[in-house]
Amino acid sequence: MLTIIFTIIGAVVAGIVYVIYRYATYMKEHQWDRHTVMVVVADLAVTMFLAGEIRSVITVNLVMVQMAVFLIYSGMRALYEYKKESYL
Repeated sequence: MLTIIFTIIGAVVAGIVYVIYRYATYMKEHQWDRHTVMVVVADLAVTMFLAGEIRSVITVNLVMVQMAVFLIYSGMRALYEYKKESYL
């Protein structure tokens, strides 16, 4: 029984590592430019400035808020690039 549990946990961890690796590779090849850097800096500044208000509305870690905002930005930008390529 213990072997099955470790196998399942290992498969899940391997899947998560694979997804993170593919995302990092995609970011490095297609999206890492000055626009992304500006969004990261602006997001950090807004989160730091509004930290108290964000914590009063939602009680999550601000690092998680940062990651969520960046993932939403990255997904929207990837969708925009995909739509732009499909119209060409």
